[in-house]
Amino acid sequence: HSPPSTHSPLPTVQHAGDRQQPGEGPVVGGGCRTGAPGRRFHANLWSSASGDLVLHVNPRLREGVLVRNTRQHGSWGPEERQTTGPMPFQRGQPFQVSRHLCLAFALWVNGRHVCDYSHRLPPATIDQLEVAGDVTLACVTC
Repeated sequence: HSPPSTHSPLPTVQHAGDRQQPGEGPVVGGGCRTGAPGRRFHANLWSSASGDLVLHVNPRLREGVLVRNTRQHGSWGPEERQTTGPMPFQRGQPFQVSRHLCLAFALWVNGRHVCDYSHRLPPATIDQLEVAGDVTLACVTC
């Protein structure tokens, strides 16, 4: 694990470990900016070797959805938008996101499991975490 960073500038890209092993992955803590024009941000888990985006997490506050996807060889797959319960991100509210790796990516927001995302690409290839958009970061731990 890399040491946590505090108040990271955006966009931020961090080394996410040499191999993603089963268990808890990167943790991102921050807040959704109030009054931000796009009201969107994203967190990406990348494979620098292939350039593939293994997991794209994109809260869209205007739409009230949490989008997940994968981009392989420059092409996006089908979006997943279902979550358990209400939209876990709210404008002006702090959040903490963690990803647990088992048979699928299990996404947790503020201690609540919100969705699973089946692996479309091998998670062992992930070595970078990127966060960008209308968000303030308080902490990123890889």
